[in-house]
Amino acid sequence: MDKLNKKELFELVTAQQSELERYKSRFKDLVAAHKGLLKEKDLLENSLKSVTKRSTGKTVEQSEVEDGVESGASFIEESEGEESPEHLKNQLSMLMNSLATLSEEKSRMEAAFQADKKLLRMEKIQSENKIKELEGRLEHETRAHLGEMENFKAKLILERHQREKEHNDHGVMIRELQKVVYEERAKKETIEGTIENLNSELASAQKTIQQSKKEAAEAKAQLEALKDKLKNHQVNNGSVAEKLQQELEMLKRQHIENSIAEQEKLKEAENKSRQQAAIQEERVANLEARLAELSQTVGLYDRLRQSDQKAIDKLKERISQLEVEKSEEKSDETIDEDLSNSIQKFKQLICDIKNTSGKQVDVSSIVKEIVGDNAFLEEMHKACREEYDQLKYDFDLYKKQFSFNQKLNYPSFRVDTTNKDQELKMQVKKLKERISNLHQQLDEMEKMHRKEKEDLNQILLKEKANNQTKLQNIETEWRGKVQSLETQLAKQRERALGIISEKEQDLIDLKEALNNLIPKRASNEKKGKALFYTTAKNWQGETSNFQG
Repeated sequence: MDKLNKKELFELVTAQQSELERYKSRFKDLVAAHKGLLKEKDLLENSLKSVTKRSTGKTVEQSEVEDGVESGASFIEESEGEESPEHLKNQLSMLMNSLATLSEEKSRMEAAFQADKKLLRMEKIQSENKIKELEGRLEHETRAHLGEMENFKAKLILERHQREKEHNDHGVMIRELQKVVYEERAKKETIEGTIENLNSELASAQKTIQQSKKEAAEAKAQLEALKDKLKNHQVNNGSVAEKLQQELEMLKRQHIENSIAEQEKLKEAENKSRQQAAIQEERVANLEARLAELSQTVGLYDRLRQSDQKAIDKLKERISQLEVEKSEEKSDETIDEDLSNSIQKFKQLICDIKNTSGKQVDVSSIVKEIVGDNAFLEEMHKACREEYDQLKYDFDLYKKQFSFNQKLNYPSFRVDTTNKDQELKMQVKKLKERISNLHQQLDEMEKMHRKEKEDLNQILLKEKANNQTKLQNIETEWRGKVQSLETQLAKQRERALGIISEKEQDLIDLKEALNNLIPKRASNEKKGKALFYTTAKNWQGETSNFQG
């Protein structure tokens, strides 16, 4: 843009230089005309010399025109009776021819002056029109440049804020994922601790089984010893043998019962450990699935956020475009109020949709309710309706996916329903906090954009003031140049008028000389006077026209 302005200014300067060259050439023409007038003056002096010449050939030298006229008059008084009528007629015809040549030269000069005057006026009008055209082009280019600059600044600001927001969102997501991983690691460590405890219980059970086996072996040894004693004492005492037999059977039954009880305890402990390990494995698998689902939901939320951000960016771009268009129209305030009201309604509707996720919301009907019967707003917000239809479709898909995930995950969390409810409540709370943060960020961005808009408007006003001052400086400069040219032309005109007055004075002197030359020829004098008066009147009228 600066290069184009410099080029245009350079072209304007070259054009003005060419005009100055043309004025110089005209000044040269005026100088040539002045030289022609000097030649005419010499011709008149020569004619006066020829009139005042003596018959004897004696000449009178003249230093000035007035001295020549006086000397010619004195000479005419001395030689009135000596000159013949034919000689006087020849002199009169010579003077009339000189007067005719002078009048022709005067008319030619006046015609040339009038033509130059008309040409200068036309050139002045053309230069003024050209200056106005260049001013309009300069204003248009400045407006276009400022509009492009505002658009580029807005785009850069939006890109910068979008990058910062994405960076912050990614950081929050990474922190949340790290927190989830830390919680899962803690749960895994607790599960590993419970498994180690079960293994230690299993080892202690095995030790008790081994100890019971040792006790059984010792009981068998005691039984054999008792059998030996029984064999030894069987002969002596039969009743004692029966008692010993009963005690032996009792010991056998106790041993069998103890062994069976120990085996059942061992089996029960093994089954319990297996069940606990299976439960822990199932819990680990469920936690891994939950982690995957959480990552999927986080990704889905990220995609939804990106789509929402894109929609918000598009709406902001549309709002900025409408604000730019609004500055060029008369109905600025009404359009701005309608846009702000529609944006607030859209925000409220989005909040209601997010809060009431279980209900089906018809966004198209809401858009129709907001837009109403305004055809202009319907045409302008067609893209907005399409974007909100897409958001509605994405929101329905998200609800279906969320309900499907709930159905899939419900059996795996039957044991810890309370924990799941708490986790879901925490997630809902986090999402609500995130939505409120996003709303706060949106409000802050709107405030920031308004502030930037005000700053840009101030910059635009400053640029307009600077351009106005520059334009005024250029106008004053060119007006000064035009005034200087007009003063030069006025000076040339004054010089030409001075030369014409000198010529008139010369003609008056010639008139007096002619009156003194032919006092006796009344008829010729009357004719000459009438002709001279007519030529003088014509000369005076032409000079008055020339001065006007």
